[in-house]
Parts: sequence; C-alpha cells; structure tokens
Amino acid sequence: MKKTRILYLHGNTFLAGAEKSLLMIADNIDKELFEVFFALPGGGAFNSELNKRGIKTLNISYPRIRALVGVKGTLGKLAVFIKENEIDILHGNDLRTNLFAWLAGRKTGRQVVWHMRNLIYNEKIDLERLFSFLPDAIYCNGSNIASRFDLFGKRPAKVKVIYTGIDSSNYKDSAERWKFREEFKIGREDVVFAVIGRISLGKGHDDFIRAAAEVAGFIPSARFFVVGGSMSAEDRAVESEMRNIATWLIPEGRVIYTGFRKDMEKIMQLVDVLVLPTHAEPFGRVLMEAMSCGKPVIGTNTGGTPELLGNGGAGILVRPKNPSELARAMRLLAGNEGLRMTLGSEGRRRAEEIFDIKICIKKLQTEYRELLENE
Repeated sequence: MKKTRILYLHGNTFLAGAEKSLLMIADNIDKELFEVFFALPGGGAFNSELNKRGIKTLNISYPRIRALVGVKGTLGKLAVFIKENEIDILHGNDLRTNLFAWLAGRKTGRQVVWHMRNLIYNEKIDLERLFSFLPDAIYCNGSNIASRFDLFGKRPAKVKVIYTGIDSSNYKDSAERWKFREEFKIGREDVVFAVIGRISLGKGHDDFIRAAAEVAGFIPSARFFVVGGSMSAEDRAVESEMRNIATWLIPEGRVIYTGFRKDMEKIMQLVDVLVLPTHAEPFGRVLMEAMSCGKPVIGTNTGGTPELLGNGGAGILVRPKNPSELARAMRLLAGNEGLRMTLGSEGRRRAEEIFDIKICIKKLQTEYRELLENE
C-alpha cells in the first residue's frame, strides 16, 4: 500500500505549543501508512528537532501575500517539492501558510487542510472564516475554535474537531517528585503554584503575581513558580513589569523564576497546582500536561479551557483579569489537599481517555484517509 504523504506548511522555527503538537504528530503517526514532510523557514529549534528525526524539510520563506513580492518564487519551490516527493495532502498551520497551502494545492491539484489553533476577537476580521470555502477540510483544536465557522447555528461538514494530543504516559506522577523539589529548595510541606509558558501580553502573568501576593499573606507555605521567559521586546517589557510587581508585593524568595525549561515532565512533578491566568486561551497544551500528571488546574473561564477541564471537573474556573477571584481559588486549593487530589484524579482520567496522542492520532489519520477517498 502506498503511503499517504503529508506536507506541513509552517511559518515559525521556534519551539512553542503549536510546534510541539506538530512534533507529536510526526512522532506518533503510523509510519507504515503515512510519511510526513515540512516546509518552513530555515534555522531555529523546531528545524533542529525535525532534523533529529530525519524528517525531510524544505526551508522556505512565506512572504506577505498582499505584498506579492516573493510569492511566485515560494509557490514555485513548493510546487517542485510537492511533485518530486509525491505529496498527497498539504496541511497549513496559520493564516499565511493556510493561504499558501491553498495556492500550492490549486497549482498542483492536491488536497488542502487548514489547521485552526486560535480564537478571533470581535475587533478583528476572521479571514479564515471568510475564505473557509477554499480548503478541502478544516481541523480545529477544540469546539470553541470550530465555532468560528458556524453559520446560523450549523457547522459545515468540512470543519472537524481534532484535539491536540499528548503522550500521557510521559507525565505520570513520580515517586521522585520530592527529589525534584530539592533543586529549588522546596520542602514537602510547601504548596507550589506554577504558571507555565511564554511571558507575553495577555497571558495574565501580572494577574498571577497579584493573586500570589494575596495568597502569600495568608499561607506561609505557598510558593509561586514562573516557568518560561520572554522572546520579544514587547515580552521583555511584560516580564519586567511582572517582576517589579512581585518585588513590591511578595516577600523575597517566595517567587521562583526558572526561565525556559526543556524538562517539563520534571517541572510538573514538583507542582501542586497549575495556574493558567490567560485572558483568552484557545486550547492550552500545558493544561493537558498538568492533567496527565494528576495536577489540579485553576484556569480562566475563556476559550478552550472550560472544554479541557470538563467545565470544572478537573479544576477551578475563574473570570479572567480578576486577581482576587484567582487568589480565592488558590487559597481554597492550598488548604484542601483532598480537593486537589479529587480534581487531579479527574484530570488524569480525561487526559488518558480524551487527549492521549494515540486517540487523537487515530482520528487524524481517519480524517486524512477520508479526505483522499472523497476527492
């Protein structure tokens, strides 16, 4: 049987949530039935990871389509790569690569998938919805994202919800979790709250720090981890403000900044409660990682977070931009180990039964096959 060949068009080379999800697909897709390729700019951590796996890549730039400059050259290179490697499906991953995937698919007669990972707010024009008649299929990370394409309460048949998967076996709670705490001089009696991810505007790090300041005054054993760092000048300004707030409001040594970490499985072990204070999170990968490790979650009642947590079954939902409400939830969990265990257990169940990569990959493969059968 001929393998189905998928070309993923991607515009970034750093390694964040979307890139980790694509690597999970590359690692877990059935190699006897499928072969994956990537077209993306050169350099960066994401390219390095693809190279380690021996995945064939085309290093290419994706210029602004409206500017026209360079568009013809990019499409020409894509067309040659598609034909030489007998690609069957083009899979775009953001607005620009989605449009390039459609243009290249039209040029070469291939099926085209658009992947949706983001929410669109009222002040923006949803161009992907506007042009949703172009691709052959649209895959969305969650129901909230898929609702972007609903028309008069009905969802087009081409729009599918396929969850981002994680390998839940990598995040099981470990008996060595106490040993992991030693690196940061965290005691067994301490309750560790952590916010994990890139520090940037809208991620709610300032809300976390303000909430932590309220909690710190009541619970001496509480410790607050900020795992991640800033990547741009704008991000660095956000981080600087967050650190200033912490310096003024929280006793020294109670907030621990780890910077970016590659050993997330280890970090998750020392955490007692994950906090996701984002103003609007499409579908937080870090939530699934925490749930897989049996950790309770406090998340904002926005975007895909309620869907991930089973509307609160695996955590506590709070209003965004509300440090006081966040602090109350943190205090509740800090003082109730039984509740932490109950929420964590339900999170673990959901991670294994709904979000495990094997389940998600199986659905993705089925959709790819049906796409080609119906062309």
